[in-house]
Amino acid sequence: MKISFITEGVSGGTDTNTNLANDDLILTDALRDYQMSTGTELRFINNAGAEIMTMTNNSKLVEIGGSWKLPLVKGTTNQIPMETDGTGAVLFKSAVSNGASFIILSGSIGTLNGTNYGFFKKNGGGMYEVAGLGIGAANLVNLEMPVWDGVRKPVAYKMVAMRDAGEATGMSLNMYFDTPPTDTSIIFVQGSEIATNILGTNTANFQYFSGTIAASNFTGMRDGDFYTFGVQNLSEDMVNVRIWLTIYYDTSITF
Repeated sequence: MKISFITEGVSGGTDTNTNLANDDLILTDALRDYQMSTGTELRFINNAGAEIMTMTNNSKLVEIGGSWKLPLVKGTTNQIPMETDGTGAVLFKSAVSNGASFIILSGSIGTLNGTNYGFFKKNGGGMYEVAGLGIGAANLVNLEMPVWDGVRKPVAYKMVAMRDAGEATGMSLNMYFDTPPTDTSIIFVQGSEIATNILGTNTANFQYFSGTIAASNFTGMRDGDFYTFGVQNLSEDMVNVRIWLTIYYDTSITF
């Protein structure tokens, strides 16, 4: 590749010296500075004469391709470049995390019995209560049942719930998942409890719960699996159970 250093405007006309080791190359220990003359440019051009990279003596900017200038600043920890105007200015923003993506679930059960499970149906309303985790396609189709992509992970929840007053141990919040089999029913795997003792307080008032969801709460879940969120009663029956649940997903941008 031919490299030309054009220094127009220097006394005596155009400097045709193409050797970096000329009088302007200053050696100070291990540091080598190439100092340009006032009002000059240092340009790298291709064989056809098109500009590849340019530096001017009175600016810190490096120009690429004749127009675009490299940014002079960098972001801090967990920031990414969001916008540049081509003059070296750039806008950085923090990576988005924990909250921009979510799902909303709600439902009710007249009486949540024994250690039964309760699953959220589409568009809210009465939840599907069942004693075991084997569920056929006819019931699955009525549930809020995403298919996991193996990437977007649930990381937090917020819940408001209520029931009729009475002594009760409460219920647990869990994830349930299974790989669609070759037949027409699935047997959910229950992840480790996300939360427990929900609605364990003896009151008919609204109760609020929140917390994090860890990868250990859905260990074994794979790309393409059905999954959902549900509750399991821990012991004593609970009457007129009503639940409003929001699940938040990790939306961090990772490079």
